[in-house]
Amino acid sequence: MEIGLSFTGAPHTVAEKIIYAKYAEEKGFHSIWIAEDYFLRDAISTIGSLAVTTSRLKLATSVVNPYTRHPALIAMTIATLDELSNGRIILGLGAADKHHIEQMGLKYESPITKIRESIEVIRKLLSGEITSYQGSAVKVNNIQLGSIPIFESFGFDRFRPVRTKVPIYIAAIGPKMLELGGELADGVILPVCCSPHFVKYAIENVKRGAEKAGRSLDDVDISALIAFAAASDSKQAKDEVKGLVAALVSFGTSSLSNEANKRFIEPFCEEDVKPIREILNKKGLLEAAKCISDEMVDNFAVAGSPDECLNRLCAYEAAGLKLACIFPMGKDVNFAIDVAASYLSRKAWS
Repeated sequence: MEIGLSFTGAPHTVAEKIIYAKYAEEKGFHSIWIAEDYFLRDAISTIGSLAVTTSRLKLATSVVNPYTRHPALIAMTIATLDELSNGRIILGLGAADKHHIEQMGLKYESPITKIRESIEVIRKLLSGEITSYQGSAVKVNNIQLGSIPIFESFGFDRFRPVRTKVPIYIAAIGPKMLELGGELADGVILPVCCSPHFVKYAIENVKRGAEKAGRSLDDVDISALIAFAAASDSKQAKDEVKGLVAALVSFGTSSLSNEANKRFIEPFCEEDVKPIREILNKKGLLEAAKCISDEMVDNFAVAGSPDECLNRLCAYEAAGLKLACIFPMGKDVNFAIDVAASYLSRKAWS
C-alpha cells in the first residue's frame, strides 16, 4: 500500500500546504490530493502551486465535478496542470454534494450518467481528437484542444497535452458509482472516514464493474482518504478526529441508498448513529463529538499513538486498499507525516 497526503480548502493556507507537500515528498509519499469542498480555497490554484514547488509527488484533484466545471474546461485545466507538473497529474472526478450544487443555482441531475459521459469526453479531448458528443447529460460540439489557427500560421506550436492518457479516478461510495469505477476508471477514491469494512464492500462492487467490462480488479487503483491523527498521547489523537467522525457517520451518506448507508457505518448500525445525529442537530458538532466512542474512532479513522496508527494502516492494507491518503486532523502535520512515513519504512524493512 502506498501513502498519500490529502487536504481540503481549510484550515491550511496554500503556503502551508506547499511546505507539507515538500516534506511528504522527502519522506517518500506517493501523492498529494487536494479536495475542492465548497466554499473554501479551490483545488486548481493549490495544485498549480504544488506543480512548481515539488518534483516527484503525483498531484491529484479529490475531487472536481462536472456540474460546476464543464468536462471541456476540466480537460483543458488538467492538460495545463499536467504540462506544469511534467506529467504528474491525476484527475479525481466526482459528482459532488447535491446541496452545494443547488446552492449555486445549478441542476443536480443523473450523477452516474454525468460522470460516465464526462470521462468519455475528457478522454477524447486529451487524446487530441476533434470531439462532438451528444449525451443525455453532457454535450460538446466540434471541440479540439489547442487549436488557434492564427498563431499556427506564424509558426507557433499549438497546445498539445503532455500526456494523452491522464489517470482518472472516480470518487465513489454507492454501489453503482463503485461499479462504474471498475468499468471505466483508472482508480476509485473512497470517502474520508470509510472503514476497512467498507473498503472490502467497495472492492466487491469495483470488481463486479471491472468484470462486466472485461477488465481485472488489478486494473483499478483502490484509494481512500483516511482521517489521521497521531500523538504520543493516544487520547488526544482520538479526540482530534471525533468531530469529523460525528459529522460523517451522521450525515456523510444521507443521500445514498440504504445498502450503502448500512455498509458505510458497519459494524455499527442506525441505532448507534441516530442519537449522535440528534445531538448534532440540537446541540452542534462539539457536543456530538463527545458521543463518539474510541471504538468508533478506531473503526472510521486512523488515530492514536504511532504504534496504533501503524496497526490501523495495516488493517486498511489487509482489506485491499492500495493507496491510503492521510487527511491530517491534528495541528502537528509534520508529525503525522513522520508516522505515516514510518509505515513505509517498516514495509520496506519487512
